[in-house]
Amino acid sequence: MNRIITLLAALLLAFPLTAQSRYSVYKTKGTVKLCPKTEKTWGDVQRKQDLQLGDRLQLQDASAITILDNTNNLLYPYDTPGECTVMEAVRSARNKAGSRTSAVNAEMKRSIEGHGNAPSYDVLGASYRGQGEASYTDSLAASVRQFVQAGISASKLSLTLVQQEDAMVFQLCNGADIPLYVNVLRIKGDEINVCLEFDGKEGSEGILLDVGAQVVLDQYPFLEQEGARYQAFGTVRSYDTRSLQRALKRGNTQDALTTGFVL
Repeated sequence: MNRIITLLAALLLAFPLTAQSRYSVYKTKGTVKLCPKTEKTWGDVQRKQDLQLGDRLQLQDASAITILDNTNNLLYPYDTPGECTVMEAVRSARNKAGSRTSAVNAEMKRSIEGHGNAPSYDVLGASYRGQGEASYTDSLAASVRQFVQAGISASKLSLTLVQQEDAMVFQLCNGADIPLYVNVLRIKGDEINVCLEFDGKEGSEGILLDVGAQVVLDQYPFLEQEGARYQAFGTVRSYDTRSLQRALKRGNTQDALTTGFVL
């Protein structure tokens, strides 16, 4: 028996399982070269080629690359001539999208302030009283799972998937009676993923929608996943979506915090 176990372990070491890289090449335009982080030779970029954050890219004038994030199906376009790492290209695309989101939020905040009757909780400051950050995130994750598992179809948040060239974008409308920070869930079987990533910091606190407001999120192009359905949701405060995603994966049995959570 011990010899069999030893043999199996040796085979596993000899043929390691290769996980899919988080990032890959979706498409390119013009001349784009790639130099893997462990090599010194530049080569042509291939569609669907896996990318590591330390790999180096080289773009000629009028060239572009679109990088696919395989965890959430978001697309990151990059078209600055010269050399950069994959991490720098992704970060640049995220920063551009974040700047657009900040501009949308600033307009929404002016709209909310103009009403003169903001809700009693601090929608703009996003401070939740009574629970710590971890407890709030776990409770929010429990709320997400509870509503998704209940299969609720009626929604105060209208979600439409809009074709944009060879990708899709989300169109959202807030039909609730309070301003909300909105996001979208991708649901496939028992798997629940948050589509849009925000870290909860100033300038990237998520997408704020005033009552009755509508927005087309063309700064966040994505690939629609076959067999998946998409569900919009909103909260009265911002949160770190990466923490929420981890909480959804953990599957903790926290009491659902339905107050301040809207489908």
